[in-house]
Amino acid sequence: MWRWVTVRNGKKKTKKKFIKIHLAVDKDSGKILVGICSKGWKHEHKFGVQLVKSLRGYLLKHGKTIKAELLDSGYLSREMTDEIEKSNAKPYIKMKKNSTTQSKGSPSWRRNIRFQKDQPDEFMKEYCYRVVIEGIISALKKMFGSVISSKKRHHQNVEVLCRLVLWNCIH
Repeated sequence: MWRWVTVRNGKKKTKKKFIKIHLAVDKDSGKILVGICSKGWKHEHKFGVQLVKSLRGYLLKHGKTIKAELLDSGYLSREMTDEIEKSNAKPYIKMKKNSTTQSKGSPSWRRNIRFQKDQPDEFMKEYCYRVVIEGIISALKKMFGSVISSKKRHHQNVEVLCRLVLWNCIH
């Protein structure tokens, strides 16, 4: 598509390409339980739901349970809180400023927002463990670097997932 900017600059603007990883991490051992790669400009919510479903399958397969899932506000949605409660876990998703308690068919949404508004200290007592996840992501970048050497998209995904497997072998 030719626009005036393209004509003026003489070249088409290309979209920045980067990979985003979505992780489910055990906060006690630091092991990565599930990892999913996505295009960096895609919304996190869709991959978060996929991550929760994959985590539920992993836990059922190994006969384990989960008490809570800690997610940042990028994953905040009614569908996400419903999926987490299907796993018999409590969703700890940081609400955005404009979040309302209107459930719109999702009672778990209302419970999550009410809990944050009514008991912020209790919420933060559990939510503060998200630092563990951020620390693991930072350590991954320090250990393996933040640059990927593969050019093709599929190979980039494989390279990132291999780094996650290697992380679990080391820790």
